[in-house]
Amino acid sequence: MLLARLSILLLLLAGSAMPAPSELARGVAQCMEQSCFSVHWTPKRFAGAMRLCEALGSNGHLMTVRSTVSAEIISLLLGSEEQRAGDSALWIGLRRPHTARTDSCPDLPGPLRGFQWVTGDSKTDYTSWKAPGAGNSCSQRCVTVQSDLAWEERDCESRSQGFLCEFTYPGTCSPLYLGSGLAVTYVTPFRANGSNFMALPPDTVASISPDELELHCRGQDSSSMRWVSQSPGPWHCQVENGGCSHSCREESGIATCACPQGLELADDGRQCVLPPDPCSSHGCAQLCFLNTTDNVPQCMCQEGYELGEDGTSCHDVDDCQVNKNICDQQCQNTVGGFHCLCHPGYEMIDNKCEDIDECMDQVCEQNCINLPGTHRCDCDPGYIVDSSDPKRCQIFCNSSECPAECDPHTMESCRCPPGYITEKDDASAVQALSAEGTPRTVCVDIDECFFEYCDQACDNTPGSFRCSCRPGYTLQADLLSCKLDGDEEGSSEDVTTPSVVPGTTPPPPERLHLGIMIGIAVGILSIVSILIAIVFHWIRKHTVHTVTDCKCKQAEKGVVLRQVTLGTPSHQKL
Repeated sequence: MLLARLSILLLLLAGSAMPAPSELARGVAQCMEQSCFSVHWTPKRFAGAMRLCEALGSNGHLMTVRSTVSAEIISLLLGSEEQRAGDSALWIGLRRPHTARTDSCPDLPGPLRGFQWVTGDSKTDYTSWKAPGAGNSCSQRCVTVQSDLAWEERDCESRSQGFLCEFTYPGTCSPLYLGSGLAVTYVTPFRANGSNFMALPPDTVASISPDELELHCRGQDSSSMRWVSQSPGPWHCQVENGGCSHSCREESGIATCACPQGLELADDGRQCVLPPDPCSSHGCAQLCFLNTTDNVPQCMCQEGYELGEDGTSCHDVDDCQVNKNICDQQCQNTVGGFHCLCHPGYEMIDNKCEDIDECMDQVCEQNCINLPGTHRCDCDPGYIVDSSDPKRCQIFCNSSECPAECDPHTMESCRCPPGYITEKDDASAVQALSAEGTPRTVCVDIDECFFEYCDQACDNTPGSFRCSCRPGYTLQADLLSCKLDGDEEGSSEDVTTPSVVPGTTPPPPERLHLGIMIGIAVGILSIVSILIAIVFHWIRKHTVHTVTDCKCKQAEKGVVLRQVTLGTPSHQKL
């Protein structure tokens, strides 16, 4: 039983692979551009005809008639009107899908009346219906083309006189050009044969007599399709130029192909190709050229690189080191090149570094002086550059007394340089008078030596002071304290020269001197004494007032009014 089933399966597979010759009797075919068409006069049902077209080629199917060109091809395949005068019906690839409805089915809108091509779409620019649709059934229907090229609906299970197949290919070969006395017969891959084809599909075999030469149509696309021979070398130059891509020469019955200068014959002996590039196997990292004397490949490198010792590799050249003056100011090497840069305060203009005028941006509070690559802020007379912000200016005084800077709208708002105090802040001073007799506020130097910031000697200066040491001592890094020479416990950063920074106030000392402590103590005692005196005065005043009130009250209590009557004893109370 199993062996019988396998035999039946093998027979089915063999039958579906390629139809028997008897099934394709009286076949006629023609090709145009990238399509081929064939007619087969074999009675078949629609499904059987479709299977035979598919079996003839992997891209075969029943013919789709979408244009007048397709209709003309059918006319060409059927022959002249006299040849197709009889009644004939051939299946084409148009059918209406089967539905479950059994009631009447009217014609559907559209040129194809609800039918579809076997390719699965309904696109068409041409129809040739013989009569309106049957309209009495929604069962599956198929279409045949008549000898007069009209379309007719039929039951798909009925048998027609034959069918039309269609095949498409990526490209085709042109018919062979033959010399006198030669004939050719073509056999297409879909079993059509003849000699009057307008185009031939791939895998077509051309048999040329009487030379018994056999050529094949080969290629991957329309641009590469050509006739080739299974054996290398050219054939007769009278047949397709011997297969040579350029010129074919024949001497003593032997054909040879020739190539123009710069090309050479390929392995098939017919095609002319470029010779192999010697540089392709030389291993050059970047560039390669052939020496004109001995045609030996040599390696070269692109600009910015140099050839290595091995003759093939390329290494980056440090352009900044090779050419010291390649850039105006700074040079930065890169792989295969370099970049020119400018110093701070300069900008690149036309490959040159030009100075930036920072003063154009008003970076200074008062005056600005542009310098190469930088700038400097300056101040008006009576001002100096602020040490904490070089863009700003502060008041400067180089004497013990200078005019204060006041708000012109309110003379109460004035300021002085560091190390000075306004005259109105000094309780012992009075506003001075200007030359016009109007009051003015002046800045008076603060005597920092009074506060004993210095460890030993102090010299007051305008707006600041200077500390110094007695012989045998050295001024320390804080510019305030002194260290006995030879004392190892002192600071290692000794400063032997006193230094004064005008307009700055020195930092407070790390310890209070004796004079400052005495002054603080005297101030505290004075404040305490004043508070005691105020309290005593208040208590005394309050006590006197209380005693006086008490005395008045006692006197009032001791007074008794009496009425005196003549003749009445004095001791009688009224």
